Amino acid sequence: MGSGVQFREGEEDLRPLRLREVFAGKLKLEYFKPNLLANTPGWDLAFAAAIDDLESAGLVLADLANAADAQTRDVGHIWAALDKLPNLAWTQARVFMRATIELANGRAGPCQARCWLLSRGTSRRSRLPFCARFQT
Repeated sequence: MGSGVQFREGEEDLRPLRLREVFAGKLKLEYFKPNLLANTPGWDLAFAAAIDDLESAGLVLADLANAADAQTRDVGHIWAALDKLPNLAWTQARVFMRATIELANGRAGPCQARCWLLSRGTSRRSRLPFCARFQT
């Protein structure tokens, strides 16, 4: 990104494996049973898809912190634990969210961002928050 932000893409492919590592650790959850998450196939894929959907909708961890229900707070705790693991890569949704922030703060020009955006082979869904904010 023109603002000098360093990142590595590809979290979508790594996230299920990284979630297994989170589930194998010590999680303090209110709703979900950590033992069930760690030992039942499919939870890694379900949480990877859910977190991807949240990111694609433009949500961040802070949006889940004070949720009214325990399930949503647990998703936030799992997401936070995931982000604390070493070698974090970024999803396409996170890249576009960060590009939006950089543009809003004047650290990248719209032309740079538009060219950068068009050079990526990304899904339409992950571009929506970005494009909605910067349509000309």
